[in-house]
Amino acid sequence: MTSEVDHQRRIQTICLLTLAFFAAGIALYLLRAMLVPFVLAVFFTFILTPLINFQVRRLRLPRALALVDTLLLGVLAMALLAGVIASSVAEMNDKQGLYIARLDELRTELDKVAEKLGYDLPRVVEGAQEQLKGLVGVVINEITSLLSDGFLVLIFLIFLILGRDVPLEEPRGGVLSKVETQIRSYLAVKVLVSAVTSALVYAILSIIGIDLALVFALLTFFFNFVPNIGSVIAVLLPLPVVVLAPGISLTEGTLAIALPFAVQFGMGNIVEPKLMGRSLDLHPVVVLLALIFWGILWGFVGMLLSVPLTAACRILLEQSSYTKPVADAMAGRLPARATTEDAA
Repeated sequence: MTSEVDHQRRIQTICLLTLAFFAAGIALYLLRAMLVPFVLAVFFTFILTPLINFQVRRLRLPRALALVDTLLLGVLAMALLAGVIASSVAEMNDKQGLYIARLDELRTELDKVAEKLGYDLPRVVEGAQEQLKGLVGVVINEITSLLSDGFLVLIFLIFLILGRDVPLEEPRGGVLSKVETQIRSYLAVKVLVSAVTSALVYAILSIIGIDLALVFALLTFFFNFVPNIGSVIAVLLPLPVVVLAPGISLTEGTLAIALPFAVQFGMGNIVEPKLMGRSLDLHPVVVLLALIFWGILWGFVGMLLSVPLTAACRILLEQSSYTKPVADAMAGRLPARATTEDAA
């Protein structure tokens, strides 16, 4: 009788989880304009809390002063980011004519090759030229939206930090503490690896002489947070500039793609796994599905946060005996089938 009741409860739990999954997905999508800045602010709080604790514990600063220092550091970081973005947009605007002229040259060369081969070249290049002309306006609009969201993130961050009781000792025990510890560890490793990777990419592109090297390094830092496909996109981002930049030889263009790829491969497949291990305990297929799911809901920000958000959901599901099999499946620990001997 007890087993039958447990079986019915499990069925009810699965049905409720399915309904809750769809309801939560709809709510997350409809409220994304408010939730995305708030969730970003929560993750920044996880990153900045150790810095506040360090100032209180080691430097013996008053908590109020530590909070002010941390918030000023956040404002300074946002100001530097805005300055880099503004200078990059100005550089793109200045060199737009050169890129369009180079695109005309490539179109002329391709027309000659197509004429020799007796093939009518599609109007792909013409479409690319029109897109390039409007690229600056699109970038400015995206940057304006990004800075607007960044200001809202900063407002949320201020209230979250001011309302947080910063302990002298790290919290232990409890579900929320476990979630915070794992997410903080993940973010610390990703920030370190992404910063080193972006610095190496900037050095390589600057030495070769590729335009917008700082922009590509900054994009590399952010795209490294996107699992599976982020590093590939970061490597291919400089390709249009490499092709259109005048005075870049074939060897330099090849190195501008090959060397960042080698850096990404080494950092992503050798260094990062050793530092991170299996701290989040998620199966690679689950990571890919989470990337698609959060990307559909919240766009690029959802892709950035897909792994820690999914890891937090796995920890929460792990707390109940009814939902623990789902958490084990997300970690790749599928129940083994009972053999004939075991059944006997």
